Amino acid sequence: MNIVGKIKGILESRSLRYGSNSILLVAAVIAIALLVNLLAERYPVKFDLTADKLYSIGDITKDIIGNLDQHVVIYGLFDDGKINSDYQGVRDLLDKYESYSKSNITAKYVDPDKDTKIIKQLDPDGLMELKKNDFVVTCGGKNQKLSYEELFQMKLDQNSFSQYITGSLAEQAFTGAIKYVASGKTPVIYFAEGHGEGDLQSGYVPVKETLEKNNYLVKSVNLMTARSVPDDAGVLVFLSPRKDLSAGEKERVEKYLDNGGKAAFLFDYVNSGAAFEQFEKILYGYNLTLDYDRIKENDEARHTPDDPFALLLDAGGSNIIPLEFSGMLMVNARSIGVLKNDKKQVIVSPLLTTGDSSVGEQIDKTRGNDKKGPLNLAVAVEKQGEAGSSKILVAGSAFFLSEDIKRKYMPYFSNGMYFFTSAINWMQDRSGDVIIGPKPYHSGRLRLDRSTANVVGFLVILALPLSILGCGLSVWMRRRYL
Repeated sequence: MNIVGKIKGILESRSLRYGSNSILLVAAVIAIALLVNLLAERYPVKFDLTADKLYSIGDITKDIIGNLDQHVVIYGLFDDGKINSDYQGVRDLLDKYESYSKSNITAKYVDPDKDTKIIKQLDPDGLMELKKNDFVVTCGGKNQKLSYEELFQMKLDQNSFSQYITGSLAEQAFTGAIKYVASGKTPVIYFAEGHGEGDLQSGYVPVKETLEKNNYLVKSVNLMTARSVPDDAGVLVFLSPRKDLSAGEKERVEKYLDNGGKAAFLFDYVNSGAAFEQFEKILYGYNLTLDYDRIKENDEARHTPDDPFALLLDAGGSNIIPLEFSGMLMVNARSIGVLKNDKKQVIVSPLLTTGDSSVGEQIDKTRGNDKKGPLNLAVAVEKQGEAGSSKILVAGSAFFLSEDIKRKYMPYFSNGMYFFTSAINWMQDRSGDVIIGPKPYHSGRLRLDRSTANVVGFLVILALPLSILGCGLSVWMRRRYL
């Protein structure tokens, strides 16, 4: 009888009732957690809570990939099981591309260390110079390479001279590449000859190679013998001309531009002061003038050591040159003047500008006094005409694209080549009509005045811990006799 009473007493005790309730509560929580995990594994759902929707795709991208009528394959040349957080974000973004494309986009990840034939398969002639961690977008025999630097917005740390990531360019890069490879058209870049221009076979070989890597066809044209600029010309380039155009050549170039053509004029400093009157007439229609000077920078932070004529400039951060960077090298450059004429159909965009401490030293003193900075070294212009929109790039140097610069200043050379190819892409609307801005990485900061900071410090360091301790003591006091 005593045993039965003891058992009954235990069963009716408060401690057992509270303990049973705790056990049931823990079991219920575990069961719910298991159910949620099973559902999450079976029906994965992700939410992009970042301020600029870093891991989501925008309406422009959805429209482009949703209307694809060809199959696009995106190769990532790395082991997707061993990637850093930057590339994990890119991989998540490509998952979105696949899901929105109605099975017209496939992303594949191949480690070239394991599949040694993949690079040769994608780039048989080695024109793209593929390497591990690159992406390749392919469709119907057309390819476009996207390197790490093209997927992220970067800035140069002036103290360590190393670059760090400030934002994502991945959506802009992939959507532009998909639109390009699915278009079925290979633009042709014509380089003019007959005026002492730089030679693409010696001296400027990297220019030709880089354009071919970007799926451009490179040809040459002599406007003295040709009746017109070729009909298939995507862009006409004058690379460091040493002589002026003839009147007939000027008319052919103007006719080409009036019909919506695109051209790049890269003038080097000429120490003879020879006039380029026909070129100037063309530029005048775009509110530009060609100056006959040589730019000297007096701020030591803005030129290479011991050479005030080797200018270091900031560039980018626009729809023309997307990547913002420091260290654009221009050696022995001349300035480009911008006229104050108010032509609504002409949009002038300075791309490279010197600082206040620079001086444009006149080659021929009869042309006037030296010019004080800031001075424009590269300008892009878009002009609306009856036959469509024409675009030009005018730069006060071509030497930054030369093999000499590549040998002496490799990092700066890479910046210059990126600058040039970005301008060409803008002219060809390979990025200009896919206006998807960079998505910056934000590191938000909470700014507090001293009094508010003291209050917050008191609450966090003293009040909150003491309140938690007090709650714990009160619960212990109430339950210690249960």
